[in-house]
Amino acid sequence: MATQTQEINALVVQYIIDELKDGLEKAAPLWKHFSGEGKRHQKGGINIQFPIKLLKNQSQGFIPGVGATVSATPSVQLQYGTLPWKYYNFNVNFTLQDYNEAQGSALAVRDFFADKIEGATEDAFRELAAAAWGSDSDNPLAFNGLKDILAASGTAYAGLLNTDYESDAYQPVITTDSTVNYAAINKMITKVQARMQANAKTGKQIMGLANEAVFEKFKNSVQAQQRFVNEDDLAKTGFKGFLVNGVEFYLDYFGFGSKDGVTGDNWAVIFPTDVIKFYYNYGFDNKSPFDTDKEGMQLPLEPIKSVQKYITGNIVCINRRLFAVNKSLVA
Repeated sequence: MATQTQEINALVVQYIIDELKDGLEKAAPLWKHFSGEGKRHQKGGINIQFPIKLLKNQSQGFIPGVGATVSATPSVQLQYGTLPWKYYNFNVNFTLQDYNEAQGSALAVRDFFADKIEGATEDAFRELAAAAWGSDSDNPLAFNGLKDILAASGTAYAGLLNTDYESDAYQPVITTDSTVNYAAINKMITKVQARMQANAKTGKQIMGLANEAVFEKFKNSVQAQQRFVNEDDLAKTGFKGFLVNGVEFYLDYFGFGSKDGVTGDNWAVIFPTDVIKFYYNYGFDNKSPFDTDKEGMQLPLEPIKSVQKYITGNIVCINRRLFAVNKSLVA
């Protein structure tokens, strides 16, 4: 019995690991990015601190060919954003009854536990996908997501205020068109592309995100434009997307908005993917000290085994200026 129980635990843990590896990539377009090129491992510390270029290098300029005096004075260019670590956990718990009913072949055990595991991991993916859009002002334990990154002027992000810097050095493009059409979205695209050019960021992948109502209206408005369904992403992850003017647009169920065709509160977001990352310490390929192994964890005084996984990290934007957002669309 003990040997079979250990085999069951090992099978369950491995199944969860496999589900996590594939599931986060398929949870939402942003998590596909965070699970690949958009993840960055940072070892612990009190906070996540990251450099942001907000000031122009003053030690530069045209000089005469003869008798020039050049400046060697240190020029501060970088400020540092600071965000807190956030902690996420989910458990899959199994009772004495589960183990009693699951005694059988390894394949039967896997099938028996599959529904419970998939249900728990799918709940985790939905919560993480929604949290990517959220704010820790709404939930102090949650990520500093898009709602914080795209806050209005005068609202601090990562401890820095955009009003402390000249021009729009720390402020995203915020447009207020109410009608979802090519003109409104293209205005956002052009502003992002222009700012990317000014920041020497040309050639980077640009992503657009919107809820199903905005996505569908925009897709219909560009029927006459040359566009291509992103077949590769659709096949691998199930994301529905299309390409227009160099921007890969994706449907994200968790995008904000009433979607009632009347209220002007639906969002569209456009950004180069390399300016937003998921900084993590535990999670992905780095197991936390509290992740359970093949034995699982016996809960005290209860006939329950618990398989537990932990993630520590936060969503980090290193250049808000290259984001464009419209929060006023009717869809």
